[in-house]
Amino acid sequence: MNYKEALDFINSLYDREKIVKPVYPQSLSGYRRYLKALDSPHKNIKTILITGTKGKGSTSYLLSKIFIQNGYKTGLFISPHLINIRERIRINNKWISKKDFADIIGIISKNPLRTGGYRSVFETLTTLAFLYFKMKNTDIVVLEVGLGGRLDATNVVDPILSIITDISYDHTHVLGKRLIDIAREKAGITRKGKPTISAKQSPVVRNSLKHSSKGKITFVGIDYPYSVLSVSQKGTKFLFENEEWETGLIGRHQAENTILAILGARLSGIKTNKKKTKNALKNAHWEGRFQIISNEPPIVLDGAHNYKSIKALVSTYKEVFPDVKPIIIFSCLKRKPYGKMLKELKSLSNDYIITEIESGRAQVPEKILKKVIQLNARGILKKNIKNALNLGLMKNKPILITGSLYLIGEALKFLKS
Repeated sequence: MNYKEALDFINSLYDREKIVKPVYPQSLSGYRRYLKALDSPHKNIKTILITGTKGKGSTSYLLSKIFIQNGYKTGLFISPHLINIRERIRINNKWISKKDFADIIGIISKNPLRTGGYRSVFETLTTLAFLYFKMKNTDIVVLEVGLGGRLDATNVVDPILSIITDISYDHTHVLGKRLIDIAREKAGITRKGKPTISAKQSPVVRNSLKHSSKGKITFVGIDYPYSVLSVSQKGTKFLFENEEWETGLIGRHQAENTILAILGARLSGIKTNKKKTKNALKNAHWEGRFQIISNEPPIVLDGAHNYKSIKALVSTYKEVFPDVKPIIIFSCLKRKPYGKMLKELKSLSNDYIITEIESGRAQVPEKILKKVIQLNARGILKKNIKNALNLGLMKNKPILITGSLYLIGEALKFLKS
């Protein structure tokens, strides 16, 4: 099987990321049986599981960067990808090669004991990651949960520790409409006798996690206090354990994510050097998370895809670019509270270019534009990100692109071309 054939196979599978009303399994037993037919590759790798609503991608990346800087062969599994599907599976931050991708998909496609037909796209990519990390003899693997936790495909592993980033409302049609229900689903990645580190969380989420966690859970900001010192275009500085730290990621919320990564490395039992760890964090760069493409005028990309993420984005933008009002290029997926998101963004600007994501789950742009007008803001509709960006660039004004990681991926693809 070549790479194109592998992609064709992936594209033929059931893809919950592209379906408006996807059906999710109610148990991981079928997926475990499927993996058993492939010699259970998930049992042969040392893993750390990371879930949450906001910040799990950043925390996963930062933790993997710490291990890499300390000399460990480190696997990283993330989702979704921004431009290329191979971004999701990395060793030492290098994407899986086309050849390895195709070879392993070739093995998966011939699995004679597949239960109820082939698995979904996400389960297949998770399987691909397990097989790849096992084949390459990784020292440690950082796994970002796709959705929820308890029933996510990544949760078949037995992690050495679990990390839970900030939890808020998202995917409520799957995880539940109450924060305590969402937290309970996320707590499904915890293990008895294994440590769990969590973001500070709101009181209701914190209580839910305390009751739902299978092992000891500690909270950044409570058990591990810290204070943010500064946020700038260069990154975020903070005080932690009476010592100054710095991350290249921009935003007050990134201090918390960085501490989750620091503690994750410490509690993993894997030996690390503080100087190397600090260097890894200072030089961190994660695409799509308050990514500054240009300074004159400022062009910022941020994959904020729910209300709480948008609030963090607005706060960060005001701190980094005070009194700089951008043109906002916006689109989002269905089931997102775009009215609340736009209302929050309005404190930054009154000028919007509304576009559409290339997805069956994309929110109808005319609905978004209608809400912009209801907020007494100026809006114009452009069919795709290429047209939206061309219009924004012609105006030679600051630009902020946000609303979805899928939109950011399309923007990056266009800008890089």
